[in-house]
Amino acid sequence: MKIIHHSQANTIEIQDDMKALLNAQRIVVSLVLIAATVKLFTIDWKNITEYDYLFVVIFGVFTYFFIKNFFLKTSQSIIAIDHISYLKKAKGIRSKAYLKLKNGKTREFSNISTRDEAIDIPAKMKKVGITIKG
Repeated sequence: MKIIHHSQANTIEIQDDMKALLNAQRIVVSLVLIAATVKLFTIDWKNITEYDYLFVVIFGVFTYFFIKNFFLKTSQSIIAIDHISYLKKAKGIRSKAYLKLKNGKTREFSNISTRDEAIDIPAKMKKVGITIKG
């Protein structure tokens, strides 16, 4: 993963595989949501079973994932600095650092494999003038 600051254009460029990762997530979530929707239409609501309740839960969970992946996340690689609200640092082992944009979307960082990269991201963002949150 690489972050490049273009000072003339006042943008940052994030070079990672987030576009492919988000597209894969969107495809899988859409397929499961379609399957759950089809199953919901075939349920006999007068004789509902535990299996049917399971698909209602799956439908709800994947509706949440669908909204999150399509409307609340972005994979944009070149972002204007004035469009960024803040950087949220990764706290634990499994948490991810992400940029919160002013339009309400988030841009996660993928492929942060070393401790140096985890330390380097906030340092570069601070140098550019982006607010960093805990």
